Order: sequence, then C-alpha cells, then structure tokens
Amino acid sequence: MKKTQFTFDDLGILANKYLICFLFFLVWVIFFDSRSVIRQRSLKQTITTLERELEENKVKFDLAVQQQLDLEQNPESYARSEYLMKKDNETVFVIKTNPKDK
Repeated sequence: MKKTQFTFDDLGILANKYLICFLFFLVWVIFFDSRSVIRQRSLKQTITTLERELEENKVKFDLAVQQQLDLEQNPESYARSEYLMKKDNETVFVIKTNPKDK
C-alpha cells in the first residue's frame, strides 16, 4: 500500500494564499471589526432617525416660540382663543370645522 502525500495543489484555488488572506480580511471587516459594515449601517439608520426627530422638534420649537410671542403681546386675546375664556357678560360660541371638509 502506497501512502499519498497531501499537497496544496489538491485544494485547487483555495491554495492561493492571497485569496485566503483576502477572504479572511473581508469576513473580518464585515462582521468583527469595530467599524464593521453591519455596525455602520445600524449607525446610519440611527442618524437618519435622529435627524428626522430634530426636524420635528424644530417645528415644535418654532410653534412654541410663536405662541409665547402671542401670549406676551396680547394675553387676553390668547386666553380667549386658546382656553375659551370669556368675560362675565359675554357668550362664547365655538364653531368646530371638520378637517375632512377642506
């Protein structure tokens, strides 16, 4: 019985040390690195969500600043419109519009 010796030629293309190093590097970068592709994608989604929330908060802030200015300029008018306050000898009629009608 003759023993056959194992050689790298038996592996074919996997014997190429550059290909093995490249595949190892690729797997390392995609999965294990601290700046991995998966982590970068997750961080990109987080940034997009935070930017969207920032825009929404800017709109809310602008509305709050406008309401503060209205309150400072004419507190009586603001109280009447926002809180339906009235004087003793007045009657207030509230007319609500349906947003679907517009």
